[in-house]
Amino acid sequence: MKTYPTLLASFLLAAVTLGNVAAYAASADPNKPVGAYFSPESAKSSADVTSKLTGHWQSEQDATYKLTIKGKQFLESHSGEAMPDQTFEYQAHCKSFDAAVKSCLLVKGQSDATYYAIVNNDAEHLELSIIGGTGNTLKFKRIPSSPVAAVTKGCKAVQFKKGELAAVVEGTTAEGKTDCYTVKTGANQTMTAELIGNSDDIKNTAITIPGIGDVRDTFQFKTEKKTYEIHISQIKGVAEKKPYGLNITVY
Repeated sequence: MKTYPTLLASFLLAAVTLGNVAAYAASADPNKPVGAYFSPESAKSSADVTSKLTGHWQSEQDATYKLTIKGKQFLESHSGEAMPDQTFEYQAHCKSFDAAVKSCLLVKGQSDATYYAIVNNDAEHLELSIIGGTGNTLKFKRIPSSPVAAVTKGCKAVQFKKGELAAVVEGTTAEGKTDCYTVKTGANQTMTAELIGNSDDIKNTAITIPGIGDVRDTFQFKTEKKTYEIHISQIKGVAEKKPYGLNITVY
């Protein structure tokens, strides 16, 4: 049985020149325990932390290593090759070996499970370190969209029937293809966009709304008076096509 998830752990264990998590935390505020000084600690709920984690990330140490976090999925790739799927749970407190920290992730593979301290997570940066490991930190920068997220055709305007606030559109994902829809909104309205359909069909499908966020199953936000684009694409490029539904409401 493996002790650590193969890809992420190998980077952390190899990064012998990087700073120790405890030293990093102490330099920020010596009165707070490891993992307690940064943004996740002050979050209102685990959902707030997960929201910050959601998206596409690229290693600052190795540009060919990328990480995508969507829902409970923790998806790694290296040099364009997807690694075995993993899931994660956010925990406010956790312990591995003799180390205990606040704000951490439990990442689960098919035959292993590993705790990672969230050293830092803001809008553009993510830093993780194995709890009970060498203390090395892997640093990521956010990348705005997946490599396949370029719109391949013109966007389709979503039409709402008279008197209705919701509309459903349907499509099919394909490798290297992104569907694009547009929605016109007024100022200070509430807009939602949600993937619907069989869970197995849509687990590799994600919504991106430029300027709002990416790699999500669901969005809800206050609008400006403008036209928003909604992009639908695969998370990992696979040959198999899958159907999806997109439910959009504006009120």
